[in-house]
Order: sequence, then C-alpha cells, then structure tokens
Amino acid sequence: MEKIKEIVKTQYKILLQIAGYIAIACLIYGVWFQSLWHLWYVTLLTIIVVIAAGCVIGYFYLKSEIKKNDKTVEGVKNESN
Repeated sequence: MEKIKEIVKTQYKILLQIAGYIAIACLIYGVWFQSLWHLWYVTLLTIIVVIAAGCVIGYFYLKSEIKKNDKTVEGVKNESN
C-alpha cells in the first residue's frame, strides 16, 4: 500500500494526464458511436472498451516512466560516488 501512495505522490501529473486522455477519448468515441448507430448499448460497450484500453496503455506508460526515472536516479547516485 505504501508503494502505491509513493507512486501517486511522485507521478500524479502522469496519472492526471492518463485520466484526462481516457475521459476525452470516451467523450469523443461515445458521441461518435451514438451518432452512428443510435444504440445506447453499443455506445456503453465502446466506452468500456476505451476505458480498458486506456488503463492498459496508461499502465505501461507509467511503468516505463518509473523505470526511466529510476535509471536517472541511479545514474546520479553513481556519478556522485
């Protein structure tokens, strides 16, 4: 649980960016699919798929950013010794 709190405290900008992109994508694809088929369940299914895909993509993006920051921190520690 402490690890999650640490990630949220240090990576809150990236988490907000991911949430924003997911919200915008849901809005765009939800309106687009509703205007195409006029079926609420297709729109709902589309939004669920967009949220799931956004969470997976966001997870891997956040994971790569954390790994990149860890390498940077290790590089600074090694240079200072």
